[in-house]
Amino acid sequence: GPCARAEVDASALGLLAATGVALGAAPASLAAWEAFWAHYLEAESLRPGFMPADLKGELRAHWHACAKAYDSGGPTPRPELFRLLESFTTFAAQLIPGRGAIFKDGVSASDVDLGAGAEVGGEEDGPP
Repeated sequence: GPCARAEVDASALGLLAATGVALGAAPASLAAWEAFWAHYLEAESLRPGFMPADLKGELRAHWHACAKAYDSGGPTPRPELFRLLESFTTFAAQLIPGRGAIFKDGVSASDVDLGAGAEVGGEEDGPP
């Protein structure tokens, strides 16, 4: 069954989620979400269903609200960020580009465009 909410909140996964939420819809939040997905998917493989339903619901609502900022009718239309954030709401590894590895090889700039000057994927030594 699911872990206690306090247990998840006190973990690295909880800290990453809190960081991503605190960064709101800013593209910089994707760094926290990338790390979140790596930890979440590993934990889910070891203990399916561990994430408390209320936390999942809160994160879904957060990602959906952030995605709206990038919708075609939103203040800053960015369809690639809209699609990425909406994919997070599924909690489905197969629907999230790169299984959450947003900045890794195999995820192209057409999947996620962070704007002028941003590099996505293909970096041997990690982010600059």
